[in-house]
Amino acid sequence: MQFLCQPFLILNWRQSLLEWFPSLRLGTREMSKAELKQYVLEHRDDNEAFYELSDRIAANAKPLESDEQLIEIIRRHQNRRQ
Repeated sequence: MQFLCQPFLILNWRQSLLEWFPSLRLGTREMSKAELKQYVLEHRDDNEAFYELSDRIAANAKPLESDEQLIEIIRRHQNRRQ
């Protein structure tokens, strides 16, 4: 049991389990984007769920063609908040 006291193994046990057994991911891959977003907001310490949500957002992102497009998006977002 000497090897279990090494900090690297103790800190990375969860990550290792998830790599070896992906089915343990709490079903985040099966959640809808809205469900996953809500889950991430409720479980802010779950990095795997955060990265899953980030990957989904990036996969659906549309590239901007100009800086003006970004400015227009920001203006629309600000108008919605008012």
